[in-house]
Parts: sequence; structure tokens; C-alpha cells
Amino acid sequence: MENRQNLMGDAKKTTTGSFQGFQFPGIRKVGVATCLACAYKEFERAEKTQSDPDVGNMIFDIFYNERADMTTNICLRCDRRKMQQEMQKNHDETIRKKPKALMKKYSFVPNELSEQTFESFKAETNEERGALRQVMDYTERFPHSDTLVLAGDVGTGKSHLAYAASREIIMRGHTAYFITVPDLLDSIKATYGNNADITTMDLMKFYIDADLLVLDDIGAEYVKQQDGNSWVAETVFKIVNARTDKPVIFTTNLSGEELAEHYGGVQGARISSRMKKNAIKIQLTGRDRRDSE
Repeated sequence: MENRQNLMGDAKKTTTGSFQGFQFPGIRKVGVATCLACAYKEFERAEKTQSDPDVGNMIFDIFYNERADMTTNICLRCDRRKMQQEMQKNHDETIRKKPKALMKKYSFVPNELSEQTFESFKAETNEERGALRQVMDYTERFPHSDTLVLAGDVGTGKSHLAYAASREIIMRGHTAYFITVPDLLDSIKATYGNNADITTMDLMKFYIDADLLVLDDIGAEYVKQQDGNSWVAETVFKIVNARTDKPVIFTTNLSGEELAEHYGGVQGARISSRMKKNAIKIQLTGRDRRDSE
């Protein structure tokens, strides 16, 4: 038992994580006992590795609180294990919530799309029903999906279907970011300031590493050429190129040739080429659906 007392230190002291003793006035240790909750589980193994078997069994400490005039039983091993379990639970919960928090922070979903689903897409023609079916099939195959390009005039339902797909994929436990290309570029520019809460590299990594990236309205942003080069084209290419073999959904009003011309130079041709690789293209036509959604 002497070894036990040496391990525990002064009866009036407890220890912090760094084993620095501190006092609790009016509280003193009055005895030890066997903890029935754990003595026959983990601590049987502890006995085999300790020179003193009491270290394995005598683990239930009894304290007397003079102020409350009562004794308190504390199993230090059980208490430590409970604390570790709570810490692990909190850690796991933080990890579980982190992707959702990031998706909420770095996705930019217009208000008119925020509630849209596959069910709310009112397909009126065979072409629209076929488009809906193809996008739903894309989500069914996920993550074994490649590139999906939804092309067509303004208001034909491209963004609706793209957002519905990302929403479905998130509900299945994957990470997905939905963002218009103009908003994407603005968010990257915002990282250049001294007060930015994230680095450019980290933000780009979110979009590049996500299970799914939806780039809405690609080709709608303003491109300024300087000596044949464009920051916009270079930035868009970096992201598109990094996701060449990862699932991406693009929506655009432009054809491949028009996109290449829009971005200009070598980068424009490369962006158009990467978008076409292993891509399923769905062309949407018809009326402007925004007036009725």
C-alpha cells in the first residue's frame, strides 16, 4: 500500500495534467477501495504490468468534504476514461460537423435555388424529362461519375438541376460545393487581403478536394486580357485542371468554342478541353422557367 500512497501523493492533493499538485481546502482523502465498475475489465491487464497488484485493484478513492460533511467516492481510472470518452466524442462531433460548416460557408447558393430539388423540377417536355433522368442517374452513380455539362439559354433549368444534384449528393454524406464562377473568383480575391480568415491555398484546396464541385455559370464572368494573359483564365484553369479526374458539374450558356474564345489564348483552349474530357453534355432548351419557379 506504500507504493499506492507514493503514486497518489499527499491525500489532500490532486493533480493537473502536468502532475502539479494543488490544494482543495477542507477536502481530505480518507480511504481507498476496489472499483466494481472496472476492476475486472481493463485493470486485470494493468495488474500484470505493475509490480504492485494494489495499483490494479485499489483504485476507488474516498474523499471527505468537511464543508458538505459528506464523503465522495471517485474512481480516478473511471473518471479519466469518462473524460477521455467525452473528449473523443466532442472531437468526433467537431470532425463530423466541419464539412457541413465549410460547405455552408464556401458555397454560394442564390436564394431562388436554395429550396430546389429534383421533385420541384417540373419537366414539361420529353427533352426536359430526359435531362432530369440523366442528372438523377449521375447522382445514382456517384462517386463513380465524371463530368456533367448542363448547357443552354438563360432560365432553362441548368442551375436548378445542378443544385438539386449537389443537394442529393450532400444528403448521402459526401462533400459538395455549389458556386457561381463569378462568386468563386470574388472569394479567391478576398483571400488576398490582410484581414482574410483563410489563405488562398486553403480555399482552393476546399474546392479542389471536394467530392463534387458545381461551377455554375462558367463563362459569365468578366475576363480582362493583359498581354495575352488573364488572371481569371489562369485561376479557372487551375481549378478545372486539378479536378480533371474528379466529379464536376458545369452549367453554361456558351458552347465549347465560345468558352475557349471567352477565356482566350492557350488557357481558353485548355479550359474547354478539360471540360469536354469524359463529359456528359445535356443541352436544355425551352422557355424561361424562372418566372414560374
